Amino acid sequence: MAQQQLMLLVLAALVVAAAIVTGMNRFTEQADSAEKDQILLTVVNLATRAQAWYHTPAVLGGGGRSFEDFSFEKIHFKPHDGLGTVTLSHRMPHSLRVTGAVHTDTDWSIIVEVYPDSFDVTH
Repeated sequence: MAQQQLMLLVLAALVVAAAIVTGMNRFTEQADSAEKDQILLTVVNLATRAQAWYHTPAVLGGGGRSFEDFSFEKIHFKPHDGLGTVTLSHRMPHSLRVTGAVHTDTDWSIIVEVYPDSFDVTH
């Protein structure tokens, strides 16, 4: 009888250990996913703000229907935070590229091509 109880106790300990390891893995996956979602939201928010700046007349501090002079400073945006980095490139009169990357995953980035009235998101 004591041997059966000992085996049952060992089995229960293994089940609990497996549940803890599974929970830790899921938590890590969800944390990584949340970081990527936050960078995605940041980049899309920046794209929307860039469009608003594009449509604002130059006399009022906007782009005057051009993305060429767009910068983070002009909309008071911080390109670096604890989660990742956002960069601007390919500034042309009618388009702009915004790239976001997380610090924890160097293989993942999001690219948003911003146009005056739309934007395309690619991973």
